[in-house]
Amino acid sequence: MPLPTEPGAELREVSATVQQVGQFGWGLVPDAEPGTRYAVEELPEELREDGLEVVFSGVLGEIPANVRLWGTPLELTSIRRAADSP
Repeated sequence: MPLPTEPGAELREVSATVQQVGQFGWGLVPDAEPGTRYAVEELPEELREDGLEVVFSGVLGEIPANVRLWGTPLELTSIRRAADSP
């Protein structure tokens, strides 16, 4: 089943990979939908590792009109290392 895309939708326990986005910051790429990208504003320092596998929950934000973003805004409600990540 595809992940929801509408603003305000809640994502729960999604497996993803942390990705550094140049100088913009950090994003999350869900394992089930690698073409989807989430732009997170506040990624905890200890999880800022390119390629780190994580599990997260959060609420989708809205992309403002006429604005181009790297990924869909996401407000994290929880995030942790995946069980098989060091």
